[in-house]
Amino acid sequence: MLWPVDYMIIRRIWLLSCKEHENILGMKEENLSFEAAYKVSRQADKTFFVFSAGGSCRRFLLTHAAGAQNFLGGIGNIYPKIEESFYRAIKNGNYEQAHQIVRRYEDPLFAVFGPIGWHRALQIALRDKQLLPTCNRMPFAKALPEHVESIREVLKQIETKLAGDTL
Repeated sequence: MLWPVDYMIIRRIWLLSCKEHENILGMKEENLSFEAAYKVSRQADKTFFVFSAGGSCRRFLLTHAAGAQNFLGGIGNIYPKIEESFYRAIKNGNYEQAHQIVRRYEDPLFAVFGPIGWHRALQIALRDKQLLPTCNRMPFAKALPEHVESIREVLKQIETKLAGDTL
């Protein structure tokens, strides 16, 4: 007989066992469910770190309230100045400014990158900004011209905003 499985309970047991393990210092949180991301982040403390991923700055605004202490870079891979400004806003407790940075810069970038796929779009953007060699590594094939064009367009829009802003 098969019994129904409550995966949230299984995840919680697994997470608690990781947290109690002497050689595990933390974990990367990356989940399509914001509810699950919030619950995972609630496990963060001074001995167990939670790294927010999959949405970078916006995701951190959610998970930080639950206890996450840090995030993995997103738009900062291309424009470090933007993530540095976001970081300063958070450190200074200026959450409205942090939200403005997300809405102004990260949201437009993710709107274009999302349908292409984060890693593929990032590779195209870094190559376009001459921050990555031009060789194609597995598993990526040649970039589709429409992807390259949409990424170039959003990068131009962000750079135009950056030129007029004081971050």
